[in-house]
Amino acid sequence: MTVDPEQRAVEAFAEPSTAEESPDAGEIGDATQDGNAESDPSSMSLPAPILELRDLGVRGWMAIGGGVLLAIGFTWLRTVITGRAESELDTEFFELHSSTIASGLSGLAVIALLTSAGWRHLAGVSGTWVRQGLIPSGLVIVACVLPLVTILDSSWETPWRVGWVTIDHLADSFFVEVLFRGLVFVFIANALRRHHYGVLWSTVVTALIYGIVGGGWSMLLWGTLLSIVFTMMTLDCRSIWPAVALHGLFEAFSDLPFDAQGVPGSTGWRTVSLLLLAVAAIVALRRLAAIRDPWTALMSVNVAPLVPAAPVKPLGLP
Repeated sequence: MTVDPEQRAVEAFAEPSTAEESPDAGEIGDATQDGNAESDPSSMSLPAPILELRDLGVRGWMAIGGGVLLAIGFTWLRTVITGRAESELDTEFFELHSSTIASGLSGLAVIALLTSAGWRHLAGVSGTWVRQGLIPSGLVIVACVLPLVTILDSSWETPWRVGWVTIDHLADSFFVEVLFRGLVFVFIANALRRHHYGVLWSTVVTALIYGIVGGGWSMLLWGTLLSIVFTMMTLDCRSIWPAVALHGLFEAFSDLPFDAQGVPGSTGWRTVSLLLLAVAAIVALRRLAAIRDPWTALMSVNVAPLVPAAPVKPLGLP
């Protein structure tokens, strides 16, 4: 695969150049992959992404294992902080919102790790973002705000409930997005960046990790779909924050329809939203399969340029 100078510069930003530049068993060129496909009759009927999955190599599978450990580790950290907040901060407020506090602190820890690794901009945590990137995600936006219509037929004992439920879910989505879209995806994508379908497989693997860590068969299905569409949105917008906002609002709007006794209201609109997200996930997978650029090239526009300081002129001179 021919790598132009601009792309090579982007890759050098993500990882310093070393003697490792020569491809190993997990980083095979186009000619090698095509030759293997032609010589192996059993692989002729397999799609190209599946063929590449078989050739990820040791480095690729180690990166996937590392992504699983990162997800489990930070999820465990949030659980520990939640337990400490409930036991140490013995007030009704902190008992009710200990998970919100833990999500916020754990999310900040993830951002600190991204910053130390030099991936803050490439992960979409900071830097400029592309507003036009929201246009391809129009179906996702509709699906996320659709449960809002059920709030019109709901009532609450106090309006404060609406605000706190929203804040709780926004804090949770902040932690989830910076962990999975910001850290786990970036960690795996960086290892697979020389593969044709590196972005596709990084997205799918990250989505499966999110669904498994979330627990339950329902989470494995719908969590995986949510992860796919929000990863595509992050790549389109070159920023993680639209996904944080929409993920939090989707969960909040789905949880807000309560009657006066706090019993969950109708979930019909949530079901419609999930079906729309399933369609959006299929579209996103087709778009991801067409991507050939590495992850660093897709997010490089988000890297803040180094602006040299203006020379200081003596007072009175033009």
